[in-house]
Amino acid sequence: MKSDKLTILLVLKGRHKFTDRWLSFANNFLSNYKIIIADGSEENKKYILDKKKYKNLEIKLPNFPYDENIEFFINKIRNSLKLIDTEYVLYCENDDFMFPDEIKNVLIFLQDNKDYVAGRGEIFNFSISSIDEIYGKIIEFKRFNEYLPLNEDDVFERLNSYSKNRHGLFHNITKKTALEKMLDGAIKNKFFDLVIFQYYWNFFLPLTGKIYCSKNLYMLHQDHFNMISKNSNVMSFEKSFFYEESVFNNFFLKLADEIKNEHNIEIDKAKSKILSFFSYNELLKLISRNNEKNSSFKKLIINRMRDHKLSNFMLNYKKRFAINNNVLFSKKIKLIQDFLTK
Repeated sequence: MKSDKLTILLVLKGRHKFTDRWLSFANNFLSNYKIIIADGSEENKKYILDKKKYKNLEIKLPNFPYDENIEFFINKIRNSLKLIDTEYVLYCENDDFMFPDEIKNVLIFLQDNKDYVAGRGEIFNFSISSIDEIYGKIIEFKRFNEYLPLNEDDVFERLNSYSKNRHGLFHNITKKTALEKMLDGAIKNKFFDLVIFQYYWNFFLPLTGKIYCSKNLYMLHQDHFNMISKNSNVMSFEKSFFYEESVFNNFFLKLADEIKNEHNIEIDKAKSKILSFFSYNELLKLISRNNEKNSSFKKLIINRMRDHKLSNFMLNYKKRFAINNNVLFSKKIKLIQDFLTK
């Protein structure tokens, strides 16, 4: 029987071999949850679902317009939520592997602690040793980021903690109502820039409630050459509108307005607080980066080589990640490794 508490929202655009692989994984390990696929590919390049291959899954594949820009992308997610009837949503992409036991654990915690709006566990990055990056050996296994709980009772303390240690909250199990409210705000205020939208998502959730973080392995995320984060045209601060004065001020004004509505706090005080957190912590990070030692010429060459698929493969060929009993989360990693080398 499918869960009546959680729906997995698989958001994609292209990379259909990744989607085939993800659905094969879900068919084996995530069959307890309903799945909605939100495909923003061009009309003649939409993902074609063969339900016979994934008999354990309950999948909806609505027809959405092409994601020709970030506005279409945000509206696609918002319209997807209209088709979801569960209390919680897990947003993911087709290069993410979630562990069903930890999904269950986080979901139980959230249901028992209604002052928490979202939660997840540890996420690790990995690469695959094959050139096509679909199946192969796991290499370069490392923690995605230092993920800390945002469990303070005071909204400003939560936002200050988040400003000190910013990390993506997209893959959290999240209350559907919170996601709807965040997306409605992004659409209303026309935050149609991927950098601004991600900032809005990540700052919005902590102001609506506490964020849970378990110490267990929750998800593996694949680092590969088709990731959107490697596209400097959409993920660059320099090319975003975030640091335009009017956009910057409006961003914090809208967050302050939400704090006023959620917590009955004067809007000017709210804006002043979150601006001071953001600016001070951003300044500390800038100073820290400037104090770092310059990379050696050797490191520069290696980093340039990593920008190319074939040379990156050759660099990492001897770094295949060896799974053994002494490795943190080794049993879970082995589950993914076995799946990727079938």
